Amino acid sequence: MQGNLHIRAYEPGDEERINDAFCEVFATHRSLAEWRWKFAERPEGRWIIVAVDAGGNVVGHYAAVPARTKVDGLTVVAGQIVDVLTRPSVRIGLAAARTYLQTVNAFFDTMTGPDKLSFLYGFPSEAALRLGVAKLGYDAMPPQEVPVLRRDLGRRSRYFTGHRLLRGFNAEKIDTLWLRSAVRYRVAILRDAEFYKWRYTTRPDVEYLYLCAVRRGEPRAAAVVRWQSPVLHVVDLVWDGSDEGAIAELDRGIVAMARGVSAERVEMWLSGDPEASSVLVHLGWSRVGVPNLIVVARSFDPRVDVAAFPGIHYLTMGDSDLF
Repeated sequence: MQGNLHIRAYEPGDEERINDAFCEVFATHRSLAEWRWKFAERPEGRWIIVAVDAGGNVVGHYAAVPARTKVDGLTVVAGQIVDVLTRPSVRIGLAAARTYLQTVNAFFDTMTGPDKLSFLYGFPSEAALRLGVAKLGYDAMPPQEVPVLRRDLGRRSRYFTGHRLLRGFNAEKIDTLWLRSAVRYRVAILRDAEFYKWRYTTRPDVEYLYLCAVRRGEPRAAAVVRWQSPVLHVVDLVWDGSDEGAIAELDRGIVAMARGVSAERVEMWLSGDPEASSVLVHLGWSRVGVPNLIVVARSFDPRVDVAAFPGIHYLTMGDSDLF
């Protein structure tokens, strides 16, 4: 108990009050089905702290979406910080910062460590970044701009790539491709079929398209795409590094799709894979700046040095909860 607030872990039955708080603070309507997908009880656990007032209302919230993550030779559970909020009812004077800090510190104290969430990362707003750097160690890794790539739709795609493009979720090919590709990524969420199935096939009311470039029957590269008019988002990318033609084949399929829906532009995030970025630039993608798109990270595990993450932490749009 902190003052007149009860700060504790999520309990079954909290979801409606959590969702009400989220919708109020972010001025949106999120369905309970979306909440249940996002915070499903997965093997990696459920990681949510709430601040509850005397009337039982959720007035503060700090949570992370967990994912098995490779950090060089280790596999740990990392958490993406999401849905950080305090309700207007506690934003009086210093109360908002106090409630926020109490909630976050309770999360750090009870839900992080080598056998829990080894490290956290997130994409904070400008105000949250300032407070996080001042009070919460958000600069344990120097805050980094997230590289954004945009496709020039006026530029022709490579005609012959030596690959064939397959569409649709295929668990066997996803697992095969990840086994071939994982060595290329020093710090990355495990992009295996188990993760892909949850992330891209079970989300309510959101449609993702899975593209896979195959050569001689073997998957060489794959992308996940989402159409949100007027932008076609390349939400995720995995490449085994063996042949640039695999990325060229994905690029051709993505450009054809963009033209088919009359997209204004095609964008992706791509951090931690300079080789793939270079290939994409050669194909007609360009690096663009997006103000205030910053990633931060903090470790709670002596085996994980987030200060070494810049340049090696593989990030795509699919590593966030925004797409």
